[in-house]
Amino acid sequence: MELTLEKKHEIETKAKQMMECLKAIFLLAGIEIKRTHQLPNGYCGDLCCPNKPWMLAETKYGNIKIGWRKRVLSIEWTNDVVNVHGKTVLAKGDEGVTNWDTGVHAWGYAKAIEQLATFVQLADRFIFNKEADARLTAPELEEYQRLMEAHKSSNDRFPPRLQELNDKRIGRLSY
Repeated sequence: MELTLEKKHEIETKAKQMMECLKAIFLLAGIEIKRTHQLPNGYCGDLCCPNKPWMLAETKYGNIKIGWRKRVLSIEWTNDVVNVHGKTVLAKGDEGVTNWDTGVHAWGYAKAIEQLATFVQLADRFIFNKEADARLTAPELEEYQRLMEAHKSSNDRFPPRLQELNDKRIGRLSY
C-alpha cells in the first residue's frame, strides 16, 4: 500500500511529537541528553507504528533506549550503563512490573520518570564512591575497606584512623 504525501507528513509529525515526549522524560528525571537517535519501534514493525518511534539517548551514564510497547514504556540500558565504574546498577521495578538486568517496563510517563530518576540516584552514588576512592592511595583504600568492614556492625562513632581516611576520601578537610 502506497502512502499519500499527506499521510507521510502526518506520520512524521506524530513521530517528532513522540520523540519530544521521550526527551521530556529524561529532562524530568534529571538526565542530560548528549545526543538522541530515532529508532524504529522495537516492538511493532507494522505500518501502524512508524509514528511511535523509539529513542536511543546518549547520556553521561551511557546509552539508554526507550519506547512504547503496547501499554508500557520499555526502558533499556546497555552494559556500559549497568556497570557504572565497575558497580552493577540493576533495574528495580515495582511489584507487578516486568524488569530484567538491563531494563524495566514503566506503566506510563510518570513511572518512566520515576524509574529513570531512581536509576540516576544509584548511578550517581556509584560514580561518587569511585571518585572518592580515587582520593586514597591503594594501601589507604585497602586499610579503609578493612576498617569499614570491621566497623559496619557497630553503632559507635568511627575510630580516629577510619575517620581520618573517610575525611580524606570524601574531600573533607581535617582540623
